[in-house]
Amino acid sequence: MQMLILVAVLLAGVAVFLYMKKSAKKKPGRNKSSSRSRPAMSQYSSVSIMTPKVCCEAASDLAGSKFLVKSAPKLPLPACDRAGCKCGYMHHKDRRDEDADRRAMYGMRSELHALHTGKERREHRGRRAVDFAMA
Repeated sequence: MQMLILVAVLLAGVAVFLYMKKSAKKKPGRNKSSSRSRPAMSQYSSVSIMTPKVCCEAASDLAGSKFLVKSAPKLPLPACDRAGCKCGYMHHKDRRDEDADRRAMYGMRSELHALHTGKERREHRGRRAVDFAMA
């Protein structure tokens, strides 16, 4: 009788273990239909206004400007004077311009070191015990 109870408890433990393992593999809040819809947009996703050859002055003033998706102006623009406006949005992954990286090509230390014309002070040994042991 005790052996039967022990086997039942062991089987119940294995069943609980397998159930917990199976439920841990599932990602919460995700289903297959939502992953197929749109690709995830980053917080810097942007749009620019695409204008036809002949467009209103308001749209031509904004041409080439990038706006975050959430703050982009609605089309047609309120100041648009063209009937049947053909302006549209061009989507960009990032609002920041890839070619306009404002960081220096080399680090700040390199630039300052190149400008230094005084005596080089790094040729003396250091103050640590290891530096005196090597001398």
